[in-house]
Amino acid sequence: DTAFGLHTAGDLLRHYPRRYAERGELTDLSQLRVDEQATVIARIDSVATRSYQDRRTGRPAQRAEVVVTDGTGRLLLTFFKIRGWRLKQLEPGRLGMFAGKVGEVRGRRQLTHPEMRLFDETTERGEVEELFESIIPVYPASTSGQLTSWRIQEAVRVVLDQLMELPDPVPQAVRDEHHLLGLTDALRLVHRPQSGDDHRRARRRLRFEE
Repeated sequence: DTAFGLHTAGDLLRHYPRRYAERGELTDLSQLRVDEQATVIARIDSVATRSYQDRRTGRPAQRAEVVVTDGTGRLLLTFFKIRGWRLKQLEPGRLGMFAGKVGEVRGRRQLTHPEMRLFDETTERGEVEELFESIIPVYPASTSGQLTSWRIQEAVRVVLDQLMELPDPVPQAVRDEHHLLGLTDALRLVHRPQSGDDHRRARRRLRFEE
């Protein structure tokens, strides 16, 4: 992707997550709290578009208000200046995973411009939960929306599954002295951590090269 200069597998492995969804379990909509980071699986219940005036430009604009439900509660997803191709994907009945910071508007819980991954009708809820039962890496995404965090995550997974031991520019004696991970382990854990300590150790090792 030219937006990030990603041309090789090595470039992709050095495109680190910008944050992690570390809840360990997916959040029930009925349990959401304002200002927490949440990741939920829910089904789209309704989609509506609203016109508003952009305060920055003074021009009319359009936002999408999407209501999702998981059977225990409902959540509003708000997208400002949503692109037409994305709006078409937000069909009632479609299952998706949505991640972001919980806010509140007019007494309703909402996520504004959440990270999201939509699944097709053949995907079972259990399959989705199994795929994302551990920490979820969230990557910088392209402003065009064509290269999303989820797509980057999938590409990284393919590379990691084939990754062999890499030559390490930091000598073993130096790694031992500073209690550092090897390069290969650091790259695996920064992209596929099983705990918060995993990605913190990985980032410490990768920063050591800088």
